[in-house]
Amino acid sequence: MERTQIYLTSEQKAALEALSRMRSVPMADVVREAVSEYLARAGAEYRLKVLEETFASVPEWRAVDGVEYVRALRSGWAKREKEIRGHGSEGRSGQEAE
Repeated sequence: MERTQIYLTSEQKAALEALSRMRSVPMADVVREAVSEYLARAGAEYRLKVLEETFASVPEWRAVDGVEYVRALRSGWAKREKEIRGHGSEGRSGQEAE
């Protein structure tokens, strides 16, 4: 941990002191928790903003139905799994299919 110094309003300090007394933890713990929650929320808000700003930014994808695209991708999974399992069982037994 690194030591830092911040300026708080009287109201902020009183609220932090009240929380720390209520939880029976040092005020520094309350501040660290608040900063962590703020940073997590700010990171999520940033990611959402980036997604909103880039939504439909690839012209070729604008006409693509995302649900149908995913269904098409998934439709090949069962076939691919059979192929993999088929080859995997041959490799384990040391025998090839005739």
